[in-house]
Amino acid sequence: MINKGEFPLKKVLFYTSVFLIFMFLVFICNSYFKIWFYPLTKMAISEKILRRTEEYNVLYTKNFNIKFKESDSEWAKTTGEILEENYNYICKQFEYYPQERVTVIIYEDGKTLMDIIGLNKGQPPVGAYTCGIISILSPRAWIDERENMEDIYRENTPAVHEFVHFIIDGKTKGNYPEWLTEGIALYMEKATIGFSWEMGKGQTKGITLEDLNKNFEGIDQKIAYRKSYEVLKDIIDNYGFDKLNALLDDLSQGHNINSSVNTVLKVNIKDIE
Repeated sequence: MINKGEFPLKKVLFYTSVFLIFMFLVFICNSYFKIWFYPLTKMAISEKILRRTEEYNVLYTKNFNIKFKESDSEWAKTTGEILEENYNYICKQFEYYPQERVTVIIYEDGKTLMDIIGLNKGQPPVGAYTCGIISILSPRAWIDERENMEDIYRENTPAVHEFVHFIIDGKTKGNYPEWLTEGIALYMEKATIGFSWEMGKGQTKGITLEDLNKNFEGIDQKIAYRKSYEVLKDIIDNYGFDKLNALLDDLSQGHNINSSVNTVLKVNIKDIE
């Protein structure tokens, strides 16, 4: 005979156990869940951005769809040239060629850029990467018209930086810490267009990779970016670019950064300065 007071208690214990097991699995398999569900999130957000810019003009280059307003038609051409000039080198370095064409959107002003990609605080960035979409702030909004705008844009363009983010996102299936993709993007900027991130130089002492890993957004961004670059340069100098690619490949399997660093570089992340 079933004791009526006992049965509900057993059900409560059963469902509580199932819930706790589920939460435990989510905790230990967080990265695996991320690479499973990220494509759906990525598609939903990118489609939303594309819908909100559907009236923009489009310039088609060999590998890119560049969306722009008429006032930025010349900047669309220049951006396309810069990206195509560096496309093969970057893809070859990471042994990753996108299967799809890459969308780049040039915005006339910072407010529109921030509104459409969902940024609600801080200053408008000159470039951003969001779920498969590269966003560029028109050079007219951040370069003095009295200067040689094209030369300045080519030397300081955010297009290459954001394209590297696109590559890292695709290669790792979205499973990477922010310091890693920022450090790689800065490294590749210097290797391609010669841009060097000098802000924060000489101020990174005392900041560890573990600090970047746990609290990237909480560190002064000039210093966080500089430290990320320095860490990536040290990794490449000491282990080679092949090991960096192996690290990215390991992350694409759903492993967390601590595990991937240990597996590929054979060191503890705490030991990397």
